[in-house]
Amino acid sequence: MMLWASQTANRRTVSLGLSTRLVLPPHPGSLRLGRHATLAWLQVAPQRYDNGTVLLLVTELLAEALEQANGPLVLTVAAEDRQVRVEVAAGAPPETVPGRGSRLKMTALLADQWGVELRLPDEEPAQRVVWFACRCLLPERGRQGRVTRSG
Repeated sequence: MMLWASQTANRRTVSLGLSTRLVLPPHPGSLRLGRHATLAWLQVAPQRYDNGTVLLLVTELLAEALEQANGPLVLTVAAEDRQVRVEVAAGAPPETVPGRGSRLKMTALLADQWGVELRLPDEEPAQRVVWFACRCLLPERGRQGRVTRSG
């Protein structure tokens, strides 16, 4: 697990080649909306991923964020270096240390990488961002949805 604070200028940026960004209300119904948006992304992603694992971890990140958020959640799903990277950003009191407690145990076990960031955007409240990345499982899909081998 990684935990650090970053300024906007130094902030890691997610490639927007194929991405989904969804603003969700701090409501339990956001779990379902977030899972549906992630599943839609997975269905058109250029690589194949373990959909069950990705959806389980999205649920875990959203549930953890809902417990601590003091405003809307922002779910981002993006392809990055043959991985799917999922982030859940939420406004949270600066003293909140995400990742403590049992909620993120599945993320720690199943994700290839994961971490927690405290982002400090200019002129905005601090945002706590929990993210994970999972490698692709199969070769890239062809233009018509067929799996092709890249060599």
